[in-house]
Amino acid sequence: MKLITRPWSTPLVIASSVIVTVSGVMMFFHLADGLVKGAHEWLGLLFAGGMLLHILNHWPTFKRYFSQRMAVVIMSVVMLAGTGFITASAMNGGKNPVRLVVDQVLELPLSRLALMQDRSLAEIEQVLATAGIEAGADSTLEGLAQSNQRHPFDLVELLFVQESVR
Repeated sequence: MKLITRPWSTPLVIASSVIVTVSGVMMFFHLADGLVKGAHEWLGLLFAGGMLLHILNHWPTFKRYFSQRMAVVIMSVVMLAGTGFITASAMNGGKNPVRLVVDQVLELPLSRLALMQDRSLAEIEQVLATAGIEAGADSTLEGLAQSNQRHPFDLVELLFVQESVR
């Protein structure tokens, strides 16, 4: 008995790609974690399976894309970019290098953060105090964010983004 996948592989690809796209955008902008990340990962696997079936069902049409110069260029650029991210991640033990730096900055004592920014500790404490956050030399942005029910990036914005505007 031959399994007929054509009637349901395309709807599967469409539905799962919408969910993977929406959850990916939400994760990118840190709008959700937990269940959204899980849905993204698991439905991503469903999407991959549906995509494979879709390609197999439409093999002649799929092969024609490789004879179109623009299609080959677009696919090559996307594949190279993706391979770059995957390779960098594998070389880093799966950790995003930007995230590693951000995590270190969030854990720096304010006295060292002031040195990093070529500012005085008093100036940094004043910026935070103006935002209603009392801090000391040993405080970290991560700790201050938790104790003040704020997102750590709110404090990064206070100290880095506004600093660059002055």
